[in-house]
Amino acid sequence: MFHLDTRVAQKKLGEEQLRFYVRPDGVQPDEFFAPIRPEEPFAYLSRLKDAYLARKDEQIGVMMKIPRE
Repeated sequence: MFHLDTRVAQKKLGEEQLRFYVRPDGVQPDEFFAPIRPEEPFAYLSRLKDAYLARKDEQIGVMMKIPRE
């Protein structure tokens, strides 16, 4: 379970869409882990340009940047 209790002034939010991400320690805030499973198609082929191979909890995968929209 996660809990966040904070206040942010509305004038500081701006007009952009709000996004919240949950990430484990050691992962950069603009990256996410996509596991590689031989039995499943890999859905992130178009994002591999700046990705790198990583291991997380004994699972091999790819660390990629979170797209900014």
